[in-house]
Amino acid sequence: MKNIVGIIPSTLGLNSINLFDYKYYVQKTYIDRIKKSNGIPIIIPPTNNKLDKNILKLCNSFLIIGGKYIHRYHFEIIDYAIKNNKKLLGICMGMQAIAMYSNNDLKEKTLYKVKGHYNDNITKNNELLIHKVKINNNSLLSKILGTEINTNSVHNYAIKKVSSPFKIVGESNEIIEAIEYKNVIGVQFHPELMNSTDKLFKWLSS
Repeated sequence: MKNIVGIIPSTLGLNSINLFDYKYYVQKTYIDRIKKSNGIPIIIPPTNNKLDKNILKLCNSFLIIGGKYIHRYHFEIIDYAIKNNKKLLGICMGMQAIAMYSNNDLKEKTLYKVKGHYNDNITKNNELLIHKVKINNNSLLSKILGTEINTNSVHNYAIKKVSSPFKIVGESNEIIEAIEYKNVIGVQFHPELMNSTDKLFKWLSS
């Protein structure tokens, strides 16, 4: 039987006075990669800034995608995954949410703005590679992707630190690129836009 991967969507239009502008969204690339890995993607829409526990129980694993706004329900899903020994992958903003959770930080003091790491030119070729990331050889992520990987760079913020029991497991010359604890992995790069990361989505979907 195929595993169900619950996707936590991102938000748009938070500051708009027009209710039609407020949206939950998930890029097609995330859905495609989960399907390619033989998983069943479902989108978990928050209600009143909370996640429905009945929907969470249906899922075998979870994905927090990239975006602009980190909400309390991101902490809720991370906590749920850890307490129920579920796999969780946080991508870009998703990793930042995991780092904030580790630091018990609701005000984004864990994050800092970076320059030169956002590139609008990633195309359907999906292989605009910017730098190498070294991954700790005793980490879960290294067992999945190996100890070094070429990655893209599509973000405006990075993390300063994580708190125990989370660990930094991947770095480039400039920033923290990967963190993990148990079955929770966060990556700053965008594996859904890369052709060399099938094993990461297979891990999430199995």
